[in-house]
Amino acid sequence: MKKMRWTAHSAQTANTVSIPEVLTGFLSKGEVSSLRAFAIAPPRFIICYLLALLLWTAPLCLCGCRKATPATGLDFEAATKRSCVLRLRAPSSLTEGYKGGESEHDTLDIFAYDPENHCRIDSYSRIAYADEIRLTLTTGRKKLVVLCGVNTSRLRYADIVSMDHLQQVCGRLEEENPEKPLLSGTTEVDAGVNPRATVTLEPLLTRIRVSRLAADFSGCSYEGAVVDSVRIYLTNVSCRGSVLARDSIRAQDFVNYGRWSDGDIWSFASPGMLHDALEGNLTATPRSLATSLFCYPNQNPDEAAGSPFTRLVIECRINGERFYYPINIGRGSWKAAGMAEGVARGKIYDFDITLRHLGSRDPDTVVEWVSAGIFIKIEEWEEFNEKYEKF
Repeated sequence: MKKMRWTAHSAQTANTVSIPEVLTGFLSKGEVSSLRAFAIAPPRFIICYLLALLLWTAPLCLCGCRKATPATGLDFEAATKRSCVLRLRAPSSLTEGYKGGESEHDTLDIFAYDPENHCRIDSYSRIAYADEIRLTLTTGRKKLVVLCGVNTSRLRYADIVSMDHLQQVCGRLEEENPEKPLLSGTTEVDAGVNPRATVTLEPLLTRIRVSRLAADFSGCSYEGAVVDSVRIYLTNVSCRGSVLARDSIRAQDFVNYGRWSDGDIWSFASPGMLHDALEGNLTATPRSLATSLFCYPNQNPDEAAGSPFTRLVIECRINGERFYYPINIGRGSWKAAGMAEGVARGKIYDFDITLRHLGSRDPDTVVEWVSAGIFIKIEEWEEFNEKYEKF
């Protein structure tokens, strides 16, 4: 006869009682079955025997017929969950705006993935920004992904069900606010072994800054030329980027493709992310600027149709004729020592430029380095030094 099992709600052990044991009660090897004894018992013992048998078997029958249920309840949760402390490390200039909680996007979205289950989603938390957070995670090693400032209303469950799927979720440059940019970071933690972890949050944005600009044509036939109508902008700007991309980031979608585009510039919530215009003339005396432009990373290995390099363009009129000075950011002659080719994520490319020769007639034709004396430094968002590299 089939055995049936019962399980206590708050315990992790199970007691099993079989139907044959219930029917035979106190039967042991070599004894006469109670059922047989009942059949041959004298009438005067029937009532007493029935009462004894009923008292013996009733509790076992009730337990033996109970349906099996999984172990749940407070004891079970305490045994499978652990508290974990997560510290956030990020440039204060980027996170200060999030701490006010002024909008629905001033939050942290924390995803825990289980590497033992093909990095499938294990838990998700959405909480107000803080420098230190206490999480409750199931036991075992977890990969944590932290996003800040992401528009989760556009996320579907299919986007986050696994870490591979989340890597396909992209930020949109036109939605970015440079004062409160999208931030992301990853780390690992095992709440049961080491319940503390630190995650570094970095912007997907890259800042292109022009600190000083001059036009010095000394010794040239056009020495003393009037340089005016100056504007600075980016072309071939990557406008989509995976929230988790780190290195060798390939750009696929672009705005200002090959040249200035009014439609692209003014479609941005913050058009100043892509351009700046200067008043007055440029002279040989360097002019201090506060120009900061923004783009997503572009580390395409080769330039081709559909995969252009991102450029910084200085456009101006020289004696009434228009010239352009397009510079490949982080490429070839314009790459700083020790840096990967192209525009890397979360960096500041700081330019100090002096125009020395006439530029190009085409905004997509890169000028030679002799056309512009350029000093460049590449730095983290809050780690400044005054060492420039000269080109």
